[in-house]
Amino acid sequence: MMRRCALLGLVLCAGSAMPSHAQVLAPPVVRYDGQSVVRVDVRTVKELQTTLALTDDVWSHRVGIGGPVDIRVTRAQREALAAAGLRFDVLIDDLQSRVDAEREQIRNAAADGPWFDTYHTLAEIRAYIDGLAAANPALATVGVAGLSLQNRDIFHIRITGPGGPGNRPAVFFHGCQHAREWITPAATTFAADRLLAGYGTDPRITTLMNNVEFVIMPVFNPDGYEWSWTNERLWRKNRRDNGGGCTGVDNNRNWGFQWGGEGASTDPCSETYRGPSGFSEVENQVVRDFVIANPRFAGYIDIHSYSQLIMSPWAYTSALPPNHAVFQQLNAAMAQAVFNTHGKVYTFGPIYTTIYPASGGGVDWVYGARDILAFTFELRDTGQFGFLLPADQIVPTGQETFNAILTLAEHFLPIRFSLPMPLPTYVAPQVASTVQVRIDNGYSASVASGTERLFFRQGTSGGFAQTSLTPLGGGLYEGTLPATACGNVLQFYFQADSNTGATIAFPVAGAASPFQATAITSTVAFQDDMETNLGWTVANTALTGGAWIRADPVGTTNAGAQANPENDYTPAPGVNCYVTANGTVGGAAGAADVDGGPTVLTSPQFSLAGASSATIQFARWLYSANGSPDSMTAQVSNNDGATWTTLATITNTGGWGVMSLPLPGSVTPTSLMRIRFSVADNPNDSVTEAAIDDVVISAFACPAAPPCYANCDGSTAAPVLNVNDFTCFLNLFAAGASSANCDGSTTPPVLNVNDFTCFLNAFAAGCP
Repeated sequence: MMRRCALLGLVLCAGSAMPSHAQVLAPPVVRYDGQSVVRVDVRTVKELQTTLALTDDVWSHRVGIGGPVDIRVTRAQREALAAAGLRFDVLIDDLQSRVDAEREQIRNAAADGPWFDTYHTLAEIRAYIDGLAAANPALATVGVAGLSLQNRDIFHIRITGPGGPGNRPAVFFHGCQHAREWITPAATTFAADRLLAGYGTDPRITTLMNNVEFVIMPVFNPDGYEWSWTNERLWRKNRRDNGGGCTGVDNNRNWGFQWGGEGASTDPCSETYRGPSGFSEVENQVVRDFVIANPRFAGYIDIHSYSQLIMSPWAYTSALPPNHAVFQQLNAAMAQAVFNTHGKVYTFGPIYTTIYPASGGGVDWVYGARDILAFTFELRDTGQFGFLLPADQIVPTGQETFNAILTLAEHFLPIRFSLPMPLPTYVAPQVASTVQVRIDNGYSASVASGTERLFFRQGTSGGFAQTSLTPLGGGLYEGTLPATACGNVLQFYFQADSNTGATIAFPVAGAASPFQATAITSTVAFQDDMETNLGWTVANTALTGGAWIRADPVGTTNAGAQANPENDYTPAPGVNCYVTANGTVGGAAGAADVDGGPTVLTSPQFSLAGASSATIQFARWLYSANGSPDSMTAQVSNNDGATWTTLATITNTGGWGVMSLPLPGSVTPTSLMRIRFSVADNPNDSVTEAAIDDVVISAFACPAAPPCYANCDGSTAAPVLNVNDFTCFLNLFAAGASSANCDGSTTPPVLNVNDFTCFLNAFAAGCP
């Protein structure tokens, strides 16, 4: 029997015996010899029909025309795809070898060591969760929502600060609606581990746990998950016997809201079989009743893999939900949290238009029937490994998922902070500067008037001073940062109290992770609103359509979403921007979008010589349909384009938005600077549109201190000012040197007694 400890030893060993891996590592019954996973470029109805007819298992979450479809195929099916003339890339050439490698990794990891080094059975996950609660009785409790079809526990762990949960809002998330998505119970268990390890030591986690409850259900579909370990690694559904040799219902097509519509199958053998009726499945009934019995649930996340997506309602229709603006704000914030962790790009948006129509899904029921803000995550990767994500990606995937979960939880704090405009990263030296923040009532609490304050310090250590924020009306507040010398750093954060007695900071970690601005002189090195031609160039490689042009954009829509912008970003009378071609008014979205590529837009040369740092700001638009990984890349060069450094990879933006990027520290500012923007749809598998406007490049530097005039001889030895400086000035005066014209007069005689007086005054004032 073995026991395994928590990651980095931050949580004690559970103490309960785990089942021996020898009991679970026997080879599964089903093998995948000769099978592979391929990505088919589907362009027509006929090609889609052929693709689906030549597979027993679709891996990708999007199945439709004009995009990639990932499928598992036998050797014969793969040959048939080629014979049918379908274009495809091989993602996994030998599927069984991947399954074998995964089993071998688990077998080799079956010794005491970090728990998140490998994947775990249902029994091991339950024992670990029980151990977390046993080691943290003041913070965690384990419960069972109900039993699965085959009478397995559907268990969960509740985590919140001492004295809770009381009336605290709760965020509920689960993994493993689909059995083969092993990374999802790993990531949810990782989140439970991190919450408990961070309480009392991590200010952000501590604040959240003192105000929010986290309810975590690692395995929604325990029967299917167990089957994926013992019999069929790539099993997806539950274990319902449908008769006729067909087994399993797709739990994520069985929820009772808008059940039976698009994106769900009536075929009992299908991987997306919706079941005979909404909530026909025991697991769905159990979780439904669990949600209804917990009216404090305010946020919900259904965690899946793979594709790297963060999505929100609706899935059953392209119509936008009433809370669309809130959903998009949170989608973007969570995607940014993921990116900030390890640089992984997650596309975000409504389910229907981001990946596919899907009726009877959990997210739609939780939001549509219970009015809970609901999301779904599709974790790593984008197809290289698919459902067989290597174990060495458990920890980084868990970290980025955890940060996204914390970001959502912040929305349910007693006080909500937001930024009406980006905070400055640079401020003018020797001048007081202002910052603005919006402070609103939060979840079941309101802001205690008069408690709104700004904390600040000069430098990166020492205590913070505080000052009251000035209300501007409508929840908007302004604070003043002190003047500081050029090159100095100002750190700051905001804070307010709720009427319930909670003190909330923004950022939530407060003094442990403040905002920061550097006092420095700014000049505009390059600026272009694209209204006139300043000399940008376009180069295309293997492009069949959609090259960059400077024009008044023509708006197009695709599947209910705005594809090409209708207007540029510049306020009126601005008209033009750079856009990837223009279709016709009312024309199809794909008629002039990017096909192939890339198409590359390169700026004229500009100078950053003498700058210590710089920012590159621009308005950007990118639309890439159906969850395609197509993106726009922003790059910079300091040697006139000989080499390039990537600044950002931009995915779906949901409209116009402004991006401000620092010049990387690895790029030395020179007089030979250029930037460029590249877009490709290669393989040509989606509608892809891009636009760029209002580029502003700012250079930052601290001017050199003026020389000390009284130090005529330029000595540095103490005392710096001495009799030698008088002698130096007398010699210059006698020689008629222009440098002796201390008062700067131009009236003859230029050198006179006033210059002696000027020098004496400078000597008396000393050097700074």
